[in-house]
Amino acid sequence: MPSLRTTCLTAAVLVVVGLLGCGGSGTDSNAESASIPKPFRIWGGKPPTRPETSLPGDVGRLVGPEPKPLIPSDDPPDTLALEDLLQGVGLLAEEGSRVTVQYAGFDYASRKKFISSWDEGKPFVFKLGSGRLIEGLEEGILEMEVGDRRELVIPPEMTRGPESGGQHPPNSHLVYVVDLLAVG
Repeated sequence: MPSLRTTCLTAAVLVVVGLLGCGGSGTDSNAESASIPKPFRIWGGKPPTRPETSLPGDVGRLVGPEPKPLIPSDDPPDTLALEDLLQGVGLLAEEGSRVTVQYAGFDYASRKKFISSWDEGKPFVFKLGSGRLIEGLEEGILEMEVGDRRELVIPPEMTRGPESGGQHPPNSHLVYVVDLLAVG
């Protein structure tokens, strides 16, 4: 009869072999994934989970202090990159949703802040997909859950829009930290 240690070792080997064998469907995934934002590993490990079913307080007031971005020292990505820093447990932000966000925007190269809803003293409310924001923000906020904090790294070709108005350095990669406070 095999020992418990041998049984556990055999099970671990089978799991690893099974994971390595999951190669894919044989289709060209590069063509499919070219338009999908790729996750960008931001240092710091797994984000903490927020267990609340709703955010405390009134969404008309900002919740918590302004976050600082976690900008790696590597070269910026060529595509929109995003990572959830806090996991929410609320409604999903979908195209056409009226959303309330708080945000801070930074230049990737200099790491200097150029805009912040915390500095303005109020969150920003808009209809997602209306074209009011730069393309990278609109796309990066899609499918956030209420309570999520997401960091976005936006390439220069996605930083033009009606509200950019010279607030950020031209032809720069931008980093935004966005909190989704409410949907609807």
